[in-house]
Amino acid sequence: MKKVNIIAIILALSAPLFVLADYPTIGGRTITKDSTFSDFVVYYFSLALMIGIIAAVIVIIIAGIKFLISQGDPSKRSDAKRMISGALIGLIVLFGSYAILNSLNPSATSPIVEPEPVAFDGIYLIKENGGKVLVCQDIPETSQNFTSIEWVSKAEDLPAIYVYTEKYFKGTPKEINNGSSVSIPKGSSISLVWKTAGIYLYDKTNYQLGSKSAPLPIKFSQPFLGGSSFDNITQSIKINQPDDGSTLGAILFSEDDYRGTCSWILGEIPDLNQSRGEENNPAVGNNNLSSIIVLNLASGSPAVTFYNRADCQYIQQDPRSKKCDLSVTNKTGVFKEYCPDFEGDVLSFSLSENTGVLLKTEKGRCQFFQRQNGPQECLSLIKYGYIYNPDHKKAIKPYSFTIFSLAK
Repeated sequence: MKKVNIIAIILALSAPLFVLADYPTIGGRTITKDSTFSDFVVYYFSLALMIGIIAAVIVIIIAGIKFLISQGDPSKRSDAKRMISGALIGLIVLFGSYAILNSLNPSATSPIVEPEPVAFDGIYLIKENGGKVLVCQDIPETSQNFTSIEWVSKAEDLPAIYVYTEKYFKGTPKEINNGSSVSIPKGSSISLVWKTAGIYLYDKTNYQLGSKSAPLPIKFSQPFLGGSSFDNITQSIKINQPDDGSTLGAILFSEDDYRGTCSWILGEIPDLNQSRGEENNPAVGNNNLSSIIVLNLASGSPAVTFYNRADCQYIQQDPRSKKCDLSVTNKTGVFKEYCPDFEGDVLSFSLSENTGVLLKTEKGRCQFFQRQNGPQECLSLIKYGYIYNPDHKKAIKPYSFTIFSLAK
């Protein structure tokens, strides 16, 4: 058989690969968007080996038929013998190259066997045939029917999941508590409710969900809740406290970028329309939360010194120079009550290490300042604050304060 015909056979065998959207699996290997150059080399070597074996077998069959029908013609028999010998030599070359590659890198020629996944978090969805699908994050649409649920995470980490009757978390959700099971039909959606340390926002009171598929976990301060589609829809807040001895709290703002009116909380609030002592007082209100500062609190002795001059200047000999030292923790105080001898406006203040202070105007507008590790720093409201600017025609002055002891 002419070389042209052999090449035509090989091209005919390999042509389907050029029109397939996905590469077929060969020897336990396939090509994906994450494949490296070496993956391509090994894949196409396996492909060439497979095609070469098939082509050699076809050539031997054709040569055998040609030999049988040669009817004693020496030239046809000679061609058939050359075809058979060529095919056998080709097979020897193919298997020889396979042996050489295997000796150099055994893993390159060994079929890839995917290890059985070891699950530490999430749930298993059980298929109708008994197979398992590990789920560690929300599923907007199930592609098949599942007969039951097998829980992997403990109840203290994953207390429940929500199963929706429709895809994309639509329809009435059904809460499935950890340890319970239910069948989940195709076209449903699933939301996992993790219980790790953090602040969780709910769009209904008493920690219930309305239009949202799951509560919004807040681990870090968020200047703009609109990015998570939780802007102005929060009605209750649950706080899962960490195990390291610190306490999570939050400052709730009615405007983006930690502005507007505000309140603070150190524990969960089932209804943002209601105050609880010092916390959420005055109430930020339902559907009014736009940004949130996360407070990581710890025991300590925070201290703030307020000055009526910029840059924390205090001249003891000058009777007009005033300062006021305060160390009240987690309590909102009015300047006039805690600093009766203080005269003039608060123009600057200094914070002790790991201290935060929330300043409010008489109408409730807020700004938060904090100091972590580092040298003593003076904060001048003229430089850093938006709630008081003496150059502004309608100056807004600090009226009350709340001091927090922050974790390191």
